[in-house]
Amino acid sequence: MINTDLSFDEYRAIEAINASSIKKGRKSPLHMHDYVVHGTPDNEGLRKGRLAHAWTLEYDNRFERIAIYEGATSGKGSQTELKEFKLANEGMDIIKPAEILNLDAMREAVQENKEAKRILDEAAAEVTLQWKGNFGNAKGRLDKMGADYIADYKTVAPSFLSTDENVFARNALKMGIDLQMGWYAKGFEAHFERWPRVAIIAQENKRPWSVAVYWMDDKWVHEGAEEAYEIANLYKACKISDCYLGIQPLGAQVIYKPEWHGGDDDGEDVSTGTAKEGETL
Repeated sequence: MINTDLSFDEYRAIEAINASSIKKGRKSPLHMHDYVVHGTPDNEGLRKGRLAHAWTLEYDNRFERIAIYEGATSGKGSQTELKEFKLANEGMDIIKPAEILNLDAMREAVQENKEAKRILDEAAAEVTLQWKGNFGNAKGRLDKMGADYIADYKTVAPSFLSTDENVFARNALKMGIDLQMGWYAKGFEAHFERWPRVAIIAQENKRPWSVAVYWMDDKWVHEGAEEAYEIANLYKACKISDCYLGIQPLGAQVIYKPEWHGGDDDGEDVSTGTAKEGETL
């Protein structure tokens, strides 16, 4: 099933595996199950990501889930006034006028990138796909879907972008973009019986809002899709047995001093534009 008119709340209500849960499953079925049951708490980074998506992908409808707060921001009673405004606009993203200037600048930067503009202009926005696999029901909410391609827009830390495209490629792997786009590509294939090209539009989440466009290697997307389906099938097996394996399913292990040591991050997706309520849709 393909739907371009489904609201985000309606999409969320669909009971099916999505790309965010698959990303958690790369770590372990236990982490995937925890996400399926509890989700991810909302935070400021996700709020900013949702706003950037609204301005970049759905500009004409950007105020449907946004409320502008024009009250006091300092002084006596300002916190009470803001709290009351949030309660009166529950479920909406609250935005202050100063933020609009940044969002306008971000959108302008994307529009000035010819390849990014072409990708966005020639495709439908916020497309919901539903399909089935051996694991059960699957869903995905694509930022953009064209006749022969799918695209995702991400706001990322400035360090994720460089004149060396391999810098973003390494960070894309850490964020699980290969799983995400492979999952979406399988959904596209289920409906159109052909494999799509895959584009990523990445933008700095700080000034000067630089934009880079990447077309993912087809082999990499296929590999991501295969791994995503393996994760989904393993999760199904865990559900049947009611036993969700963690990161160390086989008992204690011996550890040795690594040849290289100096610290590393945990591979979590720190992009602020991958989701609209804590998930990559």
